[in-house]
Parts: sequence; C-alpha cells; structure tokens
Amino acid sequence: MPMPERNGSSTHYRMGFNGMEQDDEIKGKGNSLDFGARFYDSRLGRFLSIDPYASKFPWNSNYSFAENNVIQSIDHKGLHRINVTDVNKEDRVAKIEIVHEGYIIDNINLNDRYRNMDPQLVSDRFSKGNTVVYVRDLPVNGVQPKFISEKQYNKGIGYKINVEYNVTVQLIKNPSKVKERPEGIASVIHMPPTVDVEDNVGAYATVTLSDKIGSVTLNPRHTQLAPDNVISHEMGSHNMLGERHIKVDGIMFYTQEESLNSNNDLKVQPNIGETRKLIENASKYNRVDYDKKY
Repeated sequence: MPMPERNGSSTHYRMGFNGMEQDDEIKGKGNSLDFGARFYDSRLGRFLSIDPYASKFPWNSNYSFAENNVIQSIDHKGLHRINVTDVNKEDRVAKIEIVHEGYIIDNINLNDRYRNMDPQLVSDRFSKGNTVVYVRDLPVNGVQPKFISEKQYNKGIGYKINVEYNVTVQLIKNPSKVKERPEGIASVIHMPPTVDVEDNVGAYATVTLSDKIGSVTLNPRHTQLAPDNVISHEMGSHNMLGERHIKVDGIMFYTQEESLNSNNDLKVQPNIGETRKLIENASKYNRVDYDKKY
C-alpha cells in the first residue's frame, strides 16, 4: 500500500508490484494489480478470487499469494511451461512436455499469407526438436537443473527425460480471449497496417521472460520467408527463450544450422541447447508442473 509522501512513480509507467499491471480505477493508486488469472490487493496481500488451480494445492489458501512466502517467492504466469509426467523413479525415466500456445489475431490488417497458413506447420517445426536429455535431478521450480551426459546416466546417476514439444497456433477474432485464460501462457501474434522496420524483417517480438503474455508483431510488407518460419522463430527464439539477436557489423545474425534462430526455412526448429534452456527458464520462472506427486 502506498505510504503518504513516501511513494512516487511516473504516470507513464503502468506496472507495479511483481511487474504486474496496475488497475488504479478499482481501489485507488497501486492497490489493485492484474495478474492475468485474477486481481491482487497489495494492501491485503491476497488475491480477490479463487486460484484456478486450487484443486491441485489443497494445503494452500485459495486466496494466498506465493504460498505466503512473499519475501523469497514470486507468483506470476509465465510464457511457457513444462509438464513433467510418467515419472518412474525405479527406472529413472520421465517425460517433459514443453507447452506454449500462439494466437494470431484475425482482423482486417492480417494478410492472407498468415490467414491461410496451416497452423500444424508450426507445431511440426517444434516437434522436430523432440529429444532426450539427462538430468541429475528432476526439474523443480526455483532450482537450476543440472544436465548430465548419457554416460553418467548409464553409471546410475540421474534421470533420462524424453522431451516432447506441444506448441500450437490458432486464429482468433477476439484478443481478449487470450487474457482470460487462467494460465496466461501464450503469444499474441498480430499484424498492424504498417510497421516501421525494413522489408526484409519478417516480424519483431518481446523478449522479456517475466511478461505474462508474449507479443509478436508481423510485418505486412514481408514476403521472403514462410509464415510458419516467421512465427516459429519469433515465438520460440524471442518469446520463449528470451533471446535477442546478435549483430555482426550492424547486421542481424541468423544461424544457418538447425535452431529457432535460423532463417533457413528448412532448419527453423529447436536444437538440444535451446531445449535445455527452455527447461532452465521454466524452472527459474516457476513454470514446472507435475501431473501428480511422485
């Protein structure tokens, strides 16, 4: 709660506690914050509605913030999550599903290249990154995962993880539908009438991993790369990985190898290094979910 004469912020900056958007019209300046799934009252230290996942956490209050550990913990909705399933401690194997959803806003500005694109092509690109990784311990929120070699695993150390991508894209008319989703794990993909970038730039995207929902802005003039290539790169490299382009002599660098940072139509897909980083990001930003206690 703001203290009289001991607080201040720019009127042009709309974010507040935990990096969430302030809604000053509800309870006054700084007293109500939009966390995507529900609103938070910073004076009470409580949410104003029930946790959408309350049934998964029966030991918690339905209205608590960060499990009442407000100094050490955060409570936010990330850009992608991983679901850990099929855990077999005896055989030391498990499965990780990397989940992310993209929503293309189908309005008057969207051109037919993207409107008629087959969304399955994006899913297929990410599925080419399905792989196996080895970790010392199963991923958990707040702990940096330790990757090990197959040789170490064969000596009886750690777990073998089968990684599968579940990345989907769909056209929607109403962008507010994305914000209403309780998970808040998505990319909003839109095309304005004009974009102030060069013709050879297909799109640009947000790279802030703490954002609740990622953004991709398509260039209506761009025609050089396949639409599914552009969306896969922008969502994967920027929204999910949080990567920025490296510039070489002032020119954006794209690899020609298999990578989400490639501009080769045949090679835009996650590589093993990017998959590991996505698992690391999910652990860091509290996006690791288990289908059940193991």
